[in-house]
Amino acid sequence: RAAFGTRRSAVQVRPPRLFYITPKLKEGAVRGTRISPKAQKDCDVIVVAARYNKYGRLRFVQAYKRMGLIWHDIQILDRQTLVEALTSGVRVAAGVPINIEGNFEIIGAIKFNSERDIIAVNEGAKRDELQVPIC
Repeated sequence: RAAFGTRRSAVQVRPPRLFYITPKLKEGAVRGTRISPKAQKDCDVIVVAARYNKYGRLRFVQAYKRMGLIWHDIQILDRQTLVEALTSGVRVAAGVPINIEGNFEIIGAIKFNSERDIIAVNEGAKRDELQVPIC
C-alpha cells in the first residue's frame, strides 16, 4: 500500500510484453534476421512463378510489386502487362520468397528482347525462360 500523500498508486501495473518488435524504418531487421539488400532496393517487381503455353511462350506470372517501402500481395500479371513494365523501365527480377515477408532470393534480372520477342533471365535464351517454378 502507498503511504498517504505519495503520488503512487497502491497497485503496481506492469506494461504488457511485446512479442513482435516492429523494425525501424529502412532497417529491414526482425529479431536478428535481415532482409536482403538487393530485394530491398534493386527491384520493383519480383516474379515468383510462371505459366507457359504449349509452345513455350509465357502466358502469365505470379509476382510481388513494390508499393513504396512495402511489397504488395501476390498478383497475376499477363504477358502484355509484363512486357509493358519491362519496356517502361520497371526493374523486374525473378526470385524466390524466403523466411520473412518481403525477403526474396534474387535469381536474376528479367530482360525483354524486342527483336526476338523473348522474355528471359539469360541473354542467349531461345524462348521465354524465367527460371522460376511453374504455377
